[in-house]
Parts: sequence; C-alpha cells; structure tokens
Amino acid sequence: MAYNIWLALGLNGNQTGDFIGIVNAPIDKLIDQAIFSTNSIEYMYYTGEQGYQKNHIVALTYKKVIEDGMALGDIFYADDIEQTLIALYGEYPIAGESYKDHFTDGDGIEYYREEGLFLQRFDWGGARKKPLILNLTETDESIVCEFIVVDPWYFGDHFGYMVTYEEELTPENFIAETAYLDVLCFTFRYAADYGRPVLHQVKSLGKLKDYPYTFL
Repeated sequence: MAYNIWLALGLNGNQTGDFIGIVNAPIDKLIDQAIFSTNSIEYMYYTGEQGYQKNHIVALTYKKVIEDGMALGDIFYADDIEQTLIALYGEYPIAGESYKDHFTDGDGIEYYREEGLFLQRFDWGGARKKPLILNLTETDESIVCEFIVVDPWYFGDHFGYMVTYEEELTPENFIAETAYLDVLCFTFRYAADYGRPVLHQVKSLGKLKDYPYTFL
C-alpha cells in the first residue's frame, strides 16, 4: 500500500488538498503529480542532432517552446497522463466524459491541447518524498491508510529517512523530528476491473503531534 500511495504523490508529497471522489479533485494538481508516475517522451530522438523525425509533433512543439523562451523540462503525451490517472483513480466516473475533457495547465506543467502534449516547465531536483504508514484499515470495500511523508536519504553507507536535513530518523528521535508533519489519510476503493485499489478520498488529519497513535 505504501507503493500505491507513493504513486499518487508528487515530488513534495500530496498537493491536491482534501477531496472525495475524483470529480471533486483539482485536475491541475492531479496532473502535476501524475507526471512523476508517467514515462516522459524521449524527445531527443526527435530533436537531437541524430533526430529522425524533424516534422514530428514533438519536435515542432519542442522548437516552439525554445523559441518562446521557456525552460524545457520533460514532455509527456496527454494520452499517457490519462492512462496514469486511470491507473491511480479509476475510470472517469461521469458517463460520456474522460480525464482529457478536463485537462488544463498546472503549476508545473503546460498543456498543449491541439498537440496532445504536456510540457514540464522546468526540471525537478532532489528525491521524491515517500510515505510512512501509521495505520491501515482494510474492509471488503476499501483500504484506509493514515501516513506521513518523509525524505529518503543516503547516509554514507545505507539508505534511510529524514525530516531535518541530514538528520536520520531513528526510534529515539522519531517523535521530535516528525511532530509537526501533516498526517494524511488516503481511502482506496477497489476498481471494477481486477479489483485493484484506486484512490477515492484524500483527507488531512492534522499534525502528527496531535495524532492519537497507540503503537508507540
């Protein structure tokens, strides 16, 4: 389940805010986060010195972006972004509509509707945050996960996690280091196809220092 949560997070954790059901979620934030779980286009294949298809829509869009003076990050097919959203949140629930009907620009991406492409406005640095599950409740219909997000880090000879720069989380400092982190609650429901879990609800539960944990 930690992996399912991680796939739905952006670089800096969850940026969508609370929502119930995909139609109530901010599509721009969903797309901003979905790019981190979507394969980008190898655009140098089209645009580099050895590019084979200079008139391909990717090459033409790349050229336009450069001419407009924009910082170029990764490029994604809108169809691929839609497939990522379907994998994470299930099929769009309104009959006759799809995610693509609601595609728009986000904070970190620009949507080229006619070209069917998304451009990441700049490259991201650093490691993507990861969830630490505090509590998990599973029923026949849903899985409810309460968690915090922390930074992965390599501590000289091993991988670990941190909140404060280069201060590794340990059993001894865990409470002090994580006290003011947000506790998030993701509720997954099982999709009709194959029963895979898809994210249905996001809810903020406040700071960890106020979380009624009983496992310590």
